[in-house]
Amino acid sequence: MPAGRGSRRQAGAAHAISLATRFCLLLALLPISCASADPEPHVDGGYLFGSEGRPQFDFIAVTFDSLAVGQVEAQLALPLSQRYLHINGPIDRGDGGHNLDWKWHYLPSKWAMVELSIEVCDGTPDSLDADLNYWVDTIGQFCPWGVRVLERLYD
Repeated sequence: MPAGRGSRRQAGAAHAISLATRFCLLLALLPISCASADPEPHVDGGYLFGSEGRPQFDFIAVTFDSLAVGQVEAQLALPLSQRYLHINGPIDRGDGGHNLDWKWHYLPSKWAMVELSIEVCDGTPDSLDADLNYWVDTIGQFCPWGVRVLERLYD
């Protein structure tokens, strides 16, 4: 057998493996690429909060507390421009299984809708991600003044 023939066969086999590997990788990535870039979350007891025109700062908080649910639902019954209450409550590390891609979450059923909060707990969701230990261990709560409830995330 000529020397060139065996090396072409080996190169062909390597090329076939490479194509098979690429095909499998493509199949593995297909569900990710087919997912919506902005999926609508469906979280039991969840509400989407944010500021109009700044969706990059949206976050989700969950509650089954009847007082908080009543407050949130009353706000949702108003046009966005007339919603005056903001969320205030204790936070913890991790997304809690519901808070989008943030590194923090409100403790479920431990937050309330309020008219006023002290300034020290006002901030933006990304400021919590940037200095999570300070926010969780020192401040302990989050009360973004400019944020309003945007929608209910369950039926």
